[in-house]
Amino acid sequence: MPTFYEQLAALERESAAFVLVVLVDALGSTPQDTGAKMLVTPAGLLAGTVGGGRVEAQAIALAQELLATGATSPRFVNWSLKADVGMTCGGSVKLYFEPHAATGPWPLVIFGAGHVVQALVPVLLPLPCTLTVIDPHLKWQLRRKLKQIHNELKLTLIYVTHDQVEALTFAQQVVVMTRGRAVQMGPAAELFERPSHSFVGYFIGSPGMNFLPVRSDGNGLQCCGMPLGQPRAGQSLPAGDLKLGVRPEFVERVAPHSPGALPMVLKQVQDVGTHFIWSAAIDGHIVKARLDAGAGSTALGETVWFKVLGEKSCLYRNEEIVA
Repeated sequence: MPTFYEQLAALERESAAFVLVVLVDALGSTPQDTGAKMLVTPAGLLAGTVGGGRVEAQAIALAQELLATGATSPRFVNWSLKADVGMTCGGSVKLYFEPHAATGPWPLVIFGAGHVVQALVPVLLPLPCTLTVIDPHLKWQLRRKLKQIHNELKLTLIYVTHDQVEALTFAQQVVVMTRGRAVQMGPAAELFERPSHSFVGYFIGSPGMNFLPVRSDGNGLQCCGMPLGQPRAGQSLPAGDLKLGVRPEFVERVAPHSPGALPMVLKQVQDVGTHFIWSAAIDGHIVKARLDAGAGSTALGETVWFKVLGEKSCLYRNEEIVA
């Protein structure tokens, strides 16, 4: 049977929640002498005693209340055994309550499963931590296995993820949610080319969809005080303030004053290997374009013309697509 202090040490080692209760003073007729102690956990008395009976039951109840409320500061209580506890004894006790909150093991996440990780795991396992090892290769294996099950059993599988690449490459139908609401459901191509909500346009894609404020008179659009025309010939547009959305993949560098184009100041050119990401500014708004090496070269700070209005442009009002 472990001693009182061995059980106290075990609670500390496990970072468990408990209260140390000590009888620090006793006057008159009391069921225990000064120095009596007990350990109380959320489940109740673990070890020791401060006298048994009503006084101990009341002390356990107070200790559990301290644990339930998350108290961390020590406290003293003075109880008259007759008036406060309801005992026939005429004495009094002074109890010390020292709560210890459960800290729990600290989380540690390692990405990869190579020889370095395999050497680290045996070292980390004895530590007070929850160890999670994520192997991306196993994740791909899981996806392939789920696809196989889907094809063989013809079951509808619901797969929840925050990874847009995973969702778009894995699912036949994708549901995009924000703030607890489904804003669009459809195949990956539809979500990419025709996002029905501006959140979908921003969330899907890297970089996400560009957005510019425009104003419609019902026949054409204006952006930043310049005419843009219509996204599609003969299309009627709702009048008033709208939001123009266009993906970087559909932005084109064109000659000055081309239809659907705006002049912008080139701010940055990023070489990402297979293509370039050009970032240009107009009236405080940044527009990104995904261009290949044949788009030519322009010095930062110079003016470029980007075509932002075309067949694959979208118009939004109150974040919902209208055209």
